[in-house]
Amino acid sequence: MEWQISNANLVYAGVNSRNDGVKVDISRNLHIKNGRILKVLDAEETIPDLATVNLNGLLAYPSFFNAHDTLLASYYPFVPKNNPSFGAEIEESPYTNWLTWDNDIKTSAIFNQRMLLSTAELYQLGSYRNILSGVTQVVDHIPHHVRKPFQDQILPASLYDFGISHSACSYALEWGDGIRKEYEKAIEHDLPFIVHIAEGFDKESQNSLTILKEAGALGSHTVLVHGLSLSLDDLDQIASAQAHLVWCPVSNWYIYKKIAPIKEALERGINVCLGSDAAMYGSKNLLEDINMAGKIYEKQYSERLDPKTFLAMLRKNSELAFRSKTTSSLEQGSSADIMIINGKYHKDPVSSLIEMNMEDIYLLVQNGKPIYGDSSLEDIFIASKMPFEKFRISNNDKIIRKHEGKNMKSLLNLIQKTSSRNSFDFLPIIAQ
Repeated sequence: MEWQISNANLVYAGVNSRNDGVKVDISRNLHIKNGRILKVLDAEETIPDLATVNLNGLLAYPSFFNAHDTLLASYYPFVPKNNPSFGAEIEESPYTNWLTWDNDIKTSAIFNQRMLLSTAELYQLGSYRNILSGVTQVVDHIPHHVRKPFQDQILPASLYDFGISHSACSYALEWGDGIRKEYEKAIEHDLPFIVHIAEGFDKESQNSLTILKEAGALGSHTVLVHGLSLSLDDLDQIASAQAHLVWCPVSNWYIYKKIAPIKEALERGINVCLGSDAAMYGSKNLLEDINMAGKIYEKQYSERLDPKTFLAMLRKNSELAFRSKTTSSLEQGSSADIMIINGKYHKDPVSSLIEMNMEDIYLLVQNGKPIYGDSSLEDIFIASKMPFEKFRISNNDKIIRKHEGKNMKSLLNLIQKTSSRNSFDFLPIIAQ
């Protein structure tokens, strides 16, 4: 498909300019062809006879890259019975590591309700959860034999191949062929090697990076998820190895009331990405993590998270960590993965991003094609031959790329049969 976006205000991060290193190019046109931004043009350079979406000055960003999720856990958040105030302003969490949390959740009524849905239905819910929050690329950290039968049904592009381990401890789940072999495979094929690290505060969690290093699996291909109990010496080793760290602020705060040492990681030049983790683990979607990351960081460190650094976490850093062969930077030649938010946001671009809601996405473009947006954009969906469904969020009429599975109405009816609730927080829609 060849088309253009006109009169866009393009937001870039990681450049040297005013406004904390965040740059906005006013009134630009994007010429899109074969999934790429062919050219970035000035306002007066609109190409005649091309399908056009005129943004009239709306803000356009690279769409989001969700660096950590488990789509099979796309259901209601788990609230432990032994702590009715869980998720509120408590000082200490009852959980010492991921296993104590996992044991609790696996014996819960809500987990049994989730199991009434098929794997395909859960993947469909996970797809909607990500798309509605502006995500066009997601890392589903789950064994390949579980994910790959549903790979083509995941609406945001899902990372296809990577070296995988669950974690580096004696109670790790048996994912992949072992830490060393999975890491060697990642090196051989230039893939990321993804592993949970220091996900807890017991002795094994605190020693997990040492275990990983002794297995010869700490290097520039290594992507470490969570890192709650990493020490300063651990961070020095991660920085020296040029490994990467994925921060999941909402789920970490929800479960443990703590986050990884993000400030200390950034001070060492460690590449930090942002992930939502699973819906059952406390995060509604990546937008909630975007909204809460700065607040949690400020609560932890009594200072603001640098806007330029934060924007880079949302796409650029993940593309580096997961060794993406393409980039989405809104520049000529980059992948046409674009998110445009509606006209109520005309203040600084970082605040606009942090304060947005699901319904505020005016248009989401993945690989040069529209996949979610306002109903007024129906013509561009038709022009791109993208099948779509209609629905509403907060009295806003929307359209979304049609899923191969159930239509939205059937899926919502199914949700009502598995529980007493009518919808998920991450799917607050009225199907049409």
